Amino acid sequence: MHTDPSRSRLLFALCGLSLFVSIGCQATSNLDKRPQWAFSAGAEIPSTHPQFASYPNDKYMTFVSEGTGDSPAVAKSTCELKARAEFAKRVFVKVQSKQNIDSAMETKFDDKGSSEKGESLVRTSIQTVTKQFLAAMKAIDSWDQGFVRKGKVVTNYAYGAFVLERASAGRQSLSHAKNCLSALKGIVGDSSMSAATGVDGLRYCLEFNLASTSATFFGQSPPREAKIGAWKSKCKSAVIDECTRLVSTGQQSNLERALGYYNACAKLDTEGGWEGKILAVKRQLPCTLCNGGKACTNCSGNGGFSEQCKICGGTKIARPQCRKCNGSGQERCPQCNGKTTIKTACPAKIKCKTCAGEGQLSEVCDKCDGTGTLAQQQTNGTVKNVACGFCVDSRGQSLGQRNVVCYTCNGTKRQACDICNGTGKKNEGCPRCNGKGRFGDCKLCYGKGVLEETCNNCDTNGKVFRKCGECKGSKKCKVCKGRGYRS
Repeated sequence: MHTDPSRSRLLFALCGLSLFVSIGCQATSNLDKRPQWAFSAGAEIPSTHPQFASYPNDKYMTFVSEGTGDSPAVAKSTCELKARAEFAKRVFVKVQSKQNIDSAMETKFDDKGSSEKGESLVRTSIQTVTKQFLAAMKAIDSWDQGFVRKGKVVTNYAYGAFVLERASAGRQSLSHAKNCLSALKGIVGDSSMSAATGVDGLRYCLEFNLASTSATFFGQSPPREAKIGAWKSKCKSAVIDECTRLVSTGQQSNLERALGYYNACAKLDTEGGWEGKILAVKRQLPCTLCNGGKACTNCSGNGGFSEQCKICGGTKIARPQCRKCNGSGQERCPQCNGKTTIKTACPAKIKCKTCAGEGQLSEVCDKCDGTGTLAQQQTNGTVKNVACGFCVDSRGQSLGQRNVVCYTCNGTKRQACDICNGTGKKNEGCPRCNGKGRFGDCKLCYGKGVLEETCNNCDTNGKVFRKCGECKGSKKCKVCKGRGYRS
């Protein structure tokens, strides 16, 4: 097949131009191209979505999620995680109300023993449960090619329409509840239950209750177990008995083990009561930072640091700039007072340079244009040149020029001096200091430019005390506050 060479060159040029536009002239954003449903990010799937009717509310939970990241893959992953978190949150609210969890359980104890506001025990556990039933979640629509460019920074966006099938999520929750119950029965059947096993038992107790409530929320009928309270008490007793034995030995390794068990129980048992046991063990353990020394480890209990004075360099003699000569080492010149110049007499008026002192200027006559004659019509109709009467001299001769008043001196024959501008005074370099403004050695610093004074910024040893940034000068360990034990 024959191809026109000129047409081929044209197509090649157009392709090159298209490539240049797509690569060299990229847009700063393409979020305006996202589908209409993506504008509802953070809400349920809009009724205008093509698949909205396929997922009724009585059978599915729906949610439109949005995610961002430095790459499309990260943005897409974040989008899915947000959808999972949203479904977990909706179930958690229902589970929390049915469980009637005390709001005080929002407080947990960290490894250092300090009480702080954080993620509740129930929220942690419900997220564990939702990992089971969130297998029922799927994306029914997605758009993960969005981006916004600001300079060299590119933020990628991803949107997804997600659904969670209630029946499938309920079956997953029910299955998890049964597994927890089976594992719990195996634990409590052990007559020699250890503290570690007891902690596992408390975990299964909590997750069984949460999974059962989740299953009920999704319309399932979880198994009932009347002995769950007794089994929980048995697990707690096993932990307390072994921890009491460990604490009685007084060995730090055993105290650490007991503390670990108590901390684990505090995160799993919603009834509380572990805080006092945790604090009692911690008071027998040395501080993790000062190891029982109580003093600040950063400044060794001194409250700060002694450093060499930056003003005197530790010599105790400060050398500030001389305040009299400003560091020049010389006195101010008495004749010009440091101004480098003096005023001398100057003739205020000089002979006018424009008119050379004549007071008037000679200009071309504007009547005869410098010819000296004017055209005059005679009675017989002829024209005759006659002498110009505007530029004649004293002898009656026409010169073609006439005298006017000098525009510079206005006829006074003198003008203002261009050196002093008519003031009669002019500035000249001071002859005594040669225009330097300084003359002779300074009588205060003896020509050195600096003064030698006792430094008032440091102590007698030339040191300056800087307060410790860790203990703020208190000398106490910042973790245990000087108590020596874990707080």
